[in-house]
Amino acid sequence: MRKVTYYKVGGKDVHLPRLIGAFVFFGALIMVLQSAALMFYAWDSMLAFPSCVSDTTGDDQIDQLRYMDCKDSLYKSTGVAVAGGEGKINARQFFAGAVTPIAALFFWAIIFVFGIIIYKTGDLVIPIEESVREIKETVKKETKKK
Repeated sequence: MRKVTYYKVGGKDVHLPRLIGAFVFFGALIMVLQSAALMFYAWDSMLAFPSCVSDTTGDDQIDQLRYMDCKDSLYKSTGVAVAGGEGKINARQFFAGAVTPIAALFFWAIIFVFGIIIYKTGDLVIPIEESVREIKETVKKETKKK
């Protein structure tokens, strides 16, 4: 025998969950856009680093300051620290600089979907199926005493 139970969350007169869902929805939308912009900015910074460093020869103090400016700019935009004197980013540093903004983008995308779910609580119906099985009771036979 099966029973299906329907649970309805919210209703037409419940406006507070929809309001909260709308705030979460729009806040997450803004953060998704900001994370996407930071992701492209970090990508561009990592691709521009070798050309920024190649402009410096390293002979005089102005070139050393320009090299330090390139390193500092890369560190502030991606969090990747390049060892002194290196003119390229290795694969591990590139991966570390690219993963953080992508993870932030996915996190805010999940919060965005969660906001939509909260907003739609008035329409949300959760069906839960319950299976009931009847079990016959077994009768224990008494052992004979001598």
